[in-house]
Amino acid sequence: MSSAPLKYPAVFVFYSEKNVEGERHLGKILYPKLTHHLTGRYHTSKDYEEQFTKFIKPGNTIILMLTVDEKDSIPESFRDLLPKAWPEIEAEVGSQGAVKYDSTARNLNVVTLVAKDSAELSKLVEKTSW
Repeated sequence: MSSAPLKYPAVFVFYSEKNVEGERHLGKILYPKLTHHLTGRYHTSKDYEEQFTKFIKPGNTIILMLTVDEKDSIPESFRDLLPKAWPEIEAEVGSQGAVKYDSTARNLNVVTLVAKDSAELSKLVEKTSW
């Protein structure tokens, strides 16, 4: 008697070139738990389109890693992934240095990490419990 393979939710990390170090650190934290179910891509229209068209399924998790100067990193057609309007996010980051948001969009779990710079973003990754 054979059973169908288990289907695990996947995690897709979107980050910018300046936040590669934070993405690497996040990968090290998540890799033992997720193994092959973790993948990272840059914030480009091509990368979003490719991932959403071919791979992303309801129930998967998207992690957005951003600094406040990257408000235009997410393509316009994917801005609905953000948990709040960008001015609200900027204000919260301005007062706290870095903020983590958990939300849902497009039947996906969305984790948005936003910081004033890449060093603060890396610290946020380290202190977030996964």
